[in-house]
Amino acid sequence: MRYSGQVDDIAALPGLVEGFKYLRRDEGRHVSFGEIKVLELLEHEDVTPEVIVGTLSELVPLLETIIGRMVRDSGPNVDREELLTRVAAAQDRRLEGVGIAPLGNENAPAKT
Repeated sequence: MRYSGQVDDIAALPGLVEGFKYLRRDEGRHVSFGEIKVLELLEHEDVTPEVIVGTLSELVPLLETIIGRMVRDSGPNVDREELLTRVAAAQDRRLEGVGIAPLGNENAPAKT
């Protein structure tokens, strides 16, 4: 859940809300840069869609570790399954954005 200042139990924190807005914008720029770079590699270098998918697959254990730590450190209000589902959906959207067929759930991080 994104913090919008609308949660009754949390005091209005406009500076925090504004900071998260800038973080989301900045991360969006990083993702866009990565998509552009992948497109360039696919079009002008000897990089195949299989190499891109293989690289993503190699990163899955790291991602699972990071999400596990996030859930552990964030308390009971963070749903690991929801995070993994969102990550898999975002991965598929990014792959489609560079012309690679989405992987679907079979290559999503393990849900343990």
